[in-house]
Amino acid sequence: MDISFDTIDVSPPGPRVKPPDGDRWPVTIRELSDAIPLALAIVDGNLRLVMLNHRMAARIGTSVEICVGRPVCEIAPPIAAQLETCIRRLLAGNPAHAGDDRLAVGSGEIHSFTTLRNEGGAIAGVLWAVQDQGQTVAVRHSVPDAQRILMAEDLSMNQQIIAEMLESAGYEVLTVADGVSAVNLVRQESVDLVLMDIEMPLMDGLEATRAIRELGSAGGIPVVAMTANQGPEQIAACRAAGMDAYICKPVDRTDLLSTVRKWLKSSQKIMPDRRNERNDAIDRETLQNIRNRFGVVQTERFINEVQAQLENVLLQLSGETESKRLASELHSLVSMGGHLGLRDLSARARALMVSLRGKTSNIGIATEQFRDAAMEALAALQHEQLPRMSGAAQVSERKTA
Repeated sequence: MDISFDTIDVSPPGPRVKPPDGDRWPVTIRELSDAIPLALAIVDGNLRLVMLNHRMAARIGTSVEICVGRPVCEIAPPIAAQLETCIRRLLAGNPAHAGDDRLAVGSGEIHSFTTLRNEGGAIAGVLWAVQDQGQTVAVRHSVPDAQRILMAEDLSMNQQIIAEMLESAGYEVLTVADGVSAVNLVRQESVDLVLMDIEMPLMDGLEATRAIRELGSAGGIPVVAMTANQGPEQIAACRAAGMDAYICKPVDRTDLLSTVRKWLKSSQKIMPDRRNERNDAIDRETLQNIRNRFGVVQTERFINEVQAQLENVLLQLSGETESKRLASELHSLVSMGGHLGLRDLSARARALMVSLRGKTSNIGIATEQFRDAAMEALAALQHEQLPRMSGAAQVSERKTA
């Protein structure tokens, strides 16, 4: 079915997306595209572009003919992860995220996403519109009357998992991937609290916090560090930069929400206590919670990401990788592995990272302990992966998706 020619409902139309004939409903996608002075595209349930107007093609820097039928992540690589996150939320039909999601990019581009429904009321795709507005960089998941939390975190997997923890507790989350974007957003919008990663591109979390504190009244909001390094020097650096508190990565749901509520002075009910740790290589209760929240397919992607990162670190350990670079890769693994329930791996990765950065005498011991934990983690992840299908079965699944 070509939904670009189908008669559909646009729900809700919103202030920037209106039908061309006033109160006449429903309208066709072609009429909508021709009537609105915006860059527009239609993305189907498989995240492929099925229609776009010339304004959108011009923004992408290619032709309409080349784009149609291609995955949206292939035609917008600078913002592919954010685009996919926004579109997947609407396609999933989650009531908590129904309506408009907005993604602000670069110097003033606002990307709006609205669900498209067929005559039977089922979600058939997403309308993607681009307009110019004030300079901000964020993914916004709107929750009416909710307190707004800005999360500055550069790893897409961490963004999704931590945002879900906050959104399920009723908070509105704005996500950015670097310190510069965090400072810009605090300058331009009303935010109640900032969760700040330390190691990010363009501007790290410490420098971003110092810049926020120089913004006057807007810079007085609570800033909570998210760090995989619990060493006393790191904590002292966070305090010196103007941070109010810190949360250890991998982020624990209970610790996160209790810290956020403390600094927001909220009276909401505190979430259940931290789950008991297991002695197994992987805490399957933690992993099952990820599956329940994100689905089997997305959880499989998370597992693949952690496997790739883990294999990359092991490869670097076998070579002569510079300590600073290896410590940076371990820093990512601390949170990524921990969020999937690989607690021992996360702890060993943190210990080795601290040893490398401090150039301590126990690097050899920490390395061997990490290797042991890594091999157990790889075996556990392989056991948790979906069975691999034959090529014919994969083709059949894609056709029925």
